[in-house]
Amino acid sequence: MTVYLDASVVVSLFVGDAHTERAKRLVSNQALLSLSDLTAAEFSSALAIHYRTGLATDVDVRAAFTLFDTWCELIPNRVEVLSSDIRGAQALIRQLDHPLKTPDAIHIMIARRLNASLATFDNALAREAGRLGLPLEHDGF
Repeated sequence: MTVYLDASVVVSLFVGDAHTERAKRLVSNQALLSLSDLTAAEFSSALAIHYRTGLATDVDVRAAFTLFDTWCELIPNRVEVLSSDIRGAQALIRQLDHPLKTPDAIHIMIARRLNASLATFDNALAREAGRLGLPLEHDGF
């Protein structure tokens, strides 16, 4: 089965944090990985925040960007965000019983479109994705 990666997993792969080892195990156990342009944008945003808040140097962040870009060339399934993903996320949010942020709803819709399981370390996203019947990949949630 395809595993769709959200930004929480990808950030942990490239920034040493409490989830780094979990992220490495999760990614190494999967044959077919997918990530979207949204995941890549959120990754870039997270690293920029690390820089602006003093958690990482300019050199560290630029090195992580380079490693990420190289790694992305190896990912067999890099997917675009489609307008149908956005419309689906909007419909999901408008149900009012799913406390999702817009990017999280979009990740759910992308994973659904790909018929993929979702890999995330975001507990709120995992909870809602599970409620919606989306298969989850996790290590020790």
